[in-house]
Amino acid sequence: MNVDTGAAPPNEPGGKEEDGAPKPSEEPAPSLEPDVEVTEIVTVSSDDGATTLTFYSDGTYRFFFELHSIEDKGTYTYEDGVLTVTNVNGLEMTAEGDPLKLHYVTAVSDQLTGDFTISAADLGA
Repeated sequence: MNVDTGAAPPNEPGGKEEDGAPKPSEEPAPSLEPDVEVTEIVTVSSDDGATTLTFYSDGTYRFFFELHSIEDKGTYTYEDGVLTVTNVNGLEMTAEGDPLKLHYVTAVSDQLTGDFTISAADLGA
C-alpha cells in the first residue's frame, strides 16, 4: 500500500495491471448453488412448559427460554431410534425409545436445562 496515495501497488491484491485495468481476482467466484429451504420439523415444549426445542430439516435445532429470551442453538441427528443433540460447546445429549426422553443442557449455562418428551414419529421415525 502506498502511504502517500493510498493505492495498492500492482503486485498486491486490489492493485491494477500496468494498463490501469483492475487486477483480476485470484480467488474463484463463490458457488451459485440454489439455497436449500430449511423447514421446521417440530417444536416440542419442555415437560414443565418453560422452554421449547425446535428441530429443523437441516439438522439444526433451537432451544428457547421465552421468559428470559434465552436462545441456544446446535445440531442434532436422529438415526436408528437414537436422538443425539449437540450444543455449541460440543456437549452431546442422547435419548432413545418412544417417546424419547431428553435432558437438555444449554451452552449458556449448565444450570439452564430442560426435560423433553418427544414422539419418535415427530422426528420422522
